[in-house]
Amino acid sequence: MDSSPVLLISILALISGFVGGYFAGLLKGRSSVNSIEIIREAELLKSEIHSEKRQNESLQDVLNGVRQEMAILRDQKESEAKMTSRLQAEKEGMVQQLATQKQQIAELHDAMRKDFELLANKIFTEKSETFTRQNRTSLDQVLEPLRLKIKEFETKVDETHKDNIRETTSLREDIKGLKETSQRMSLDAENLVKALKNDTKTQGNWGEMVLERILESSGMTKGREYFVQQSFTQSDGSRLQPDVLIQLPENKYIVIDSKVSLVHYERYSSEQIEDVRKVFLKQHIQSLRNHFKGLAEKKYDELADGRNLDFILMFVPVEPAYITALNTEPGLFNEAFEKGIVMVSP
Repeated sequence: MDSSPVLLISILALISGFVGGYFAGLLKGRSSVNSIEIIREAELLKSEIHSEKRQNESLQDVLNGVRQEMAILRDQKESEAKMTSRLQAEKEGMVQQLATQKQQIAELHDAMRKDFELLANKIFTEKSETFTRQNRTSLDQVLEPLRLKIKEFETKVDETHKDNIRETTSLREDIKGLKETSQRMSLDAENLVKALKNDTKTQGNWGEMVLERILESSGMTKGREYFVQQSFTQSDGSRLQPDVLIQLPENKYIVIDSKVSLVHYERYSSEQIEDVRKVFLKQHIQSLRNHFKGLAEKKYDELADGRNLDFILMFVPVEPAYITALNTEPGLFNEAFEKGIVMVSP
């Protein structure tokens, strides 16, 4: 309950008591004062009391307005509380509804996934069966000619196998003959190696043979593009016999000498002691030097009515012997060239 009216009544009672006491004191203390002044003061006091009363009434009106506003606010607060309760209840309902919808969606997703799997399996099974039938038909169409070809191939393989057996028998006989030939060639090669090690003349003949094979493989013909062991008589009556003459256009010739001794190089190659190898290598280089010096003195450039070139080719039939000599003594080639000799190899 509101305490404002009780407070207002108490204030009015205090004011009335104060006025009564004031007048009683005024009558006792001022008995000799003019009654007119007393009346004037009494009227003034009444006026003030009347003014206070109007103010109290105004305050009462304000207080009533405040009470009304408080009642409105109280109603609004109750209404808001009710609305809050209703909204809370609606929120809880919506949360429950959302949870239910989520569960329903999850169940629907599982059901759709299972339905999709069943449908996919069904489609895959149907397509697989169709594809298998189509493939079987296509494969039969493709493989049938292949089966025929395989059958023909097997027949040919059998025939070829029989032919191979016959040819193998014949080949064994040929291999046996080749083996005997190889043994004879090995024996001949051993004899040739022995001759090359000890016989300079045999080395020269072997060098001529190698040179002729190179010329023939180059498309030259003996007796037409090149000539072997032709003899020439010099003005002093001496005879010269170059190993090979190659005929060039305009009746010009190239003189090639192939009688190069490689005895020292063979010993150098087969020797194991390094110091001894160096001695044989030095002797090999000196052998080449002596040979091209001897060729320069023979004056082969005056043969064939002076139609040959102004240099002679000195043929070294073993390539490693040629390269080893030039690598060991690079100036050897220029030394021979200055004498009109050009050192060549296969």
